[in-house]
Amino acid sequence: MKTKNFMTSLNQALKDSWGKEETYKEFLIGGLNGIIGMPTFGKVNNSDHNTWLGRGKMIGMSGGIFGELSNNAYYNKQAQAATDAMNNFVDKVNNAKMFFTRS
Repeated sequence: MKTKNFMTSLNQALKDSWGKEETYKEFLIGGLNGIIGMPTFGKVNNSDHNTWLGRGKMIGMSGGIFGELSNNAYYNKQAQAATDAMNNFVDKVNNAKMFFTRS
């Protein structure tokens, strides 16, 4: 019986909220904030690893797509450095093998 009452209440709540124009406005505002992020004012003191700062480094965006792109670029740079180090190591090992092997 409790499950039926819960489902009935949930159904009624969705009907009441999704039928109003205000709900769509709030959904759109929340979605834009999630995608774009929130403004950050000040210099590096107010920023973290997920903050994109603009040209003057005074106003930037925290969170949202700018932070994700910044994180993605950072991790790609780290992965490229690790890959280059491994490739250099393999090249050195192969050169050493060629030096010590007799033909």
